[in-house]
Amino acid sequence: RFLWDGDVAVFLFFLMSGFVLAFSFERAPTAVVGSAMRRVIRLGVPLAAASVFALVLLRMAPEQYLEAARHSGSAWLASMSPGDPVHALADISGATMVTGYSTTTLFGGLAPHLWSERATNDPPLWSLHIELWGSMLLIPLSWAKSRSRWVYAAALAGCADLIRGNALDLFVMGAISASLIRS
Repeated sequence: RFLWDGDVAVFLFFLMSGFVLAFSFERAPTAVVGSAMRRVIRLGVPLAAASVFALVLLRMAPEQYLEAARHSGSAWLASMSPGDPVHALADISGATMVTGYSTTTLFGGLAPHLWSERATNDPPLWSLHIELWGSMLLIPLSWAKSRSRWVYAAALAGCADLIRGNALDLFVMGAISASLIRS
């Protein structure tokens, strides 16, 4: 299953992202706001482009995903319901990148008020929510690391308490791996 399980691949990507981003953010650890803005733009522009592309494709061939589901036997694909233009606007604007979807949000209290990932025009976008907040977590961690070992250790302990076993752990593990390799 490892070779075709999409969740495993995404989680591995989060781990690698934490590893690579740690090196990137450590180059300018005090540029917290600038790093955050660059990351939002770097994720937001491709997000908007992919969302517009998905909307156009679904408007040109609205039933094609059902045909693909029939040929592939994918129950997941068959259960999708292409989003309307309001849902597409939420994706294009980056709102869903910030909030996540009802089943993938990092903010559990928001879940009942969020869109289902099944109603988006581009379902893999759920991962950008995790990628955004994983990045935002690594920026202050890089700052803490630049201050001292003790500040960094306290920040890591705070992360362990704050995160409590969600996908952001993978970003932190990637950053710790980067630190170990560097040292």
